[in-house]
Amino acid sequence: MEIFALPWPKELNCSSVPDSNDTTVCTGFNEANETPQIRDCDEDEVQCDTDRCIAKSYICDGFQDCRDYSDEKFCLCGSRPAYYPSPLRVVNGDEVKPGTWPFVVELLGGRRRVHFCGAVIIGQRWVMTAAHCIGPKRKSDGIYLNIGGIRRFAYSKYRQTKRAKVFYVHPDYSSMTVENDIALIETSSPIQFNDYVRPVCLPGSDDETPVGTRCYVAGWGKTGKNEADFSPTLMEVSLNIVEWRKCKKDIDNAPITTPFELKSNNICAGGGFSHDACSGDSGGSLLCPSDPSGDTWKATGIVSWGLGCAVPNIPGVYTQVSKYASWIRNVTRNGVMVP
Repeated sequence: MEIFALPWPKELNCSSVPDSNDTTVCTGFNEANETPQIRDCDEDEVQCDTDRCIAKSYICDGFQDCRDYSDEKFCLCGSRPAYYPSPLRVVNGDEVKPGTWPFVVELLGGRRRVHFCGAVIIGQRWVMTAAHCIGPKRKSDGIYLNIGGIRRFAYSKYRQTKRAKVFYVHPDYSSMTVENDIALIETSSPIQFNDYVRPVCLPGSDDETPVGTRCYVAGWGKTGKNEADFSPTLMEVSLNIVEWRKCKKDIDNAPITTPFELKSNNICAGGGFSHDACSGDSGGSLLCPSDPSGDTWKATGIVSWGLGCAVPNIPGVYTQVSKYASWIRNVTRNGVMVP
């Protein structure tokens, strides 16, 4: 009766009556009250909530099939529904329009909320940046996130301003070597996703972006090493992935010396004439295509360090995000989608 939301008669104590084939006694009580068995999902299924399986084809199909929305909540990553190619003409980069890079975030600090670094959205309460942007800071007071805004000093109906709540700097980050240059920021309130604001995809621990892949860096950094101020508008520049050994050789043989050393958890890009990330772009992402045949993007790297700005034949150095997939998963308590 409880199956049909009908109460059991108070005078009937079925728990004391064994199930029987006799129609005059209470049957089915034990079966109706036993804990449901949770089976393992088949190969063409995925776990939904905690007690059932759904077909893999139900994931990201636009319908909510799980109570916790787990079948749909990460489907926005890396997409750009409001993007359309622009003819408008980082260093020697192009000005971008709203919706071009809906994952990019500007970090602001101090009473005047001054630009100091970039970041990227990876979840509804999470952004990723470089550890050297956060440094020894442990208190998030006075740090704000400009989300969805393209021009720093102009009004934007797409802009969301969020306060930083907690900083998570990688425990093995070294300010002396800039190794493990990655940090996460938890926001004080959820980021509202739409066509102009959404998370980037994250690479899995075994992800590799092929040498020669055309990627992008977007930021408000200086457009040249002699510029006095940061760019008033978001700029983008395209950079190709450089083979690691070649990158190390180029840096070791460069006329400019550096106290830093290229590590196995770094990835390199660029090196072409007059195209590079620069001061103020730190913490932003090296955005590479997740699917070469589509328009979905992943955060392959984090702008970390380099030898000057756009020095010919010297690639820029980025933190390789795939090396930190497990750490990101643990810090965010599975609050972001890591393959």
